[in-house]
Amino acid sequence: MKARNIKVIFFIIFILTSINQIFPQSELFKVIAVYGDAFVKDQKTNEWDKLSFGKKLNSSDIIKLGKNVYLGLVYKSGKTIELKKVGIYPVQDLANNIKQTNSVSMTYKFADFIYGEVSQKNSHGEIMDVKGAVMRGKESKDQVKLYLPRNSNIIDTTINFSWYSSGYNTKYYFRLSDKFDRIIYETETTDTLLNIDVSKYNLLEDNHYYWSVVSNKGKDSISKEYWFYILPKENVKMINDSLQQILSENDFEESLPCKFILACFYEQHKIFDKALKLFIEINTAKSNIEQYKNEYQSLIYKLGLTDKIYANQ
Repeated sequence: MKARNIKVIFFIIFILTSINQIFPQSELFKVIAVYGDAFVKDQKTNEWDKLSFGKKLNSSDIIKLGKNVYLGLVYKSGKTIELKKVGIYPVQDLANNIKQTNSVSMTYKFADFIYGEVSQKNSHGEIMDVKGAVMRGKESKDQVKLYLPRNSNIIDTTINFSWYSSGYNTKYYFRLSDKFDRIIYETETTDTLLNIDVSKYNLLEDNHYYWSVVSNKGKDSISKEYWFYILPKENVKMINDSLQQILSENDFEESLPCKFILACFYEQHKIFDKALKLFIEINTAKSNIEQYKNEYQSLIYKLGLTDKIYANQ
């Protein structure tokens, strides 16, 4: 398990940071999100083409934005920008306002990776209208429904366990166990959130652990059981180093496109709690952007939380 995870991490890092890749000199930006009337002038036909997710913008291109528009771009240095005002924007002018670089950044490469993943989902019909999705399997009305973490990798020592309320004045019994079903920690609470410093319980890296909750409403209230996986320290270091590089390429300013890239990065590494938190922040700020909403909905559906998908909107 440990060797396999290290190989996966190295493979992704290799894609993102390998090679001083020869980059087409004129290619400057990539579209990471778009909404409304956003166009780019085709230099061959001199006509205005609609901008779309993943579109590459060259130094000679000109952008035109109409009313009620949003455009998220990532520059080749990794810097992300947002355009929201009506106007004409020569791409070279946008680039001139950003610190220049001769190399392709990790953020830009990962944006390419995101576009490839989204295109693959589209080609396989994996992005769906989850508003109409039906939850499979019957659950008791008294069954406690767990929120997070759900079958997720963990990189922090403190884990926030959470579940949906079963009603006023309900008592919950939390249980944490190892793969041999040995109880590591258990407690009683009336809250639906429990923060645990797992370092106090000597949980081993490269291991799965399991948690569940039952309420005082009887035997039918016991929740499903979900696992979390403690990543090895070397994996955590590589992930954190990559995160720091993405943030540094954005001057540690988290614009919505930057948050979107970070959320997709967390999801790729199966750190679902952090990914979901960022997707919720993004969609609370801009719930009408198709790219942001689709990836949020896709993760919600993957985690089996489709019944609560629009709870925050």
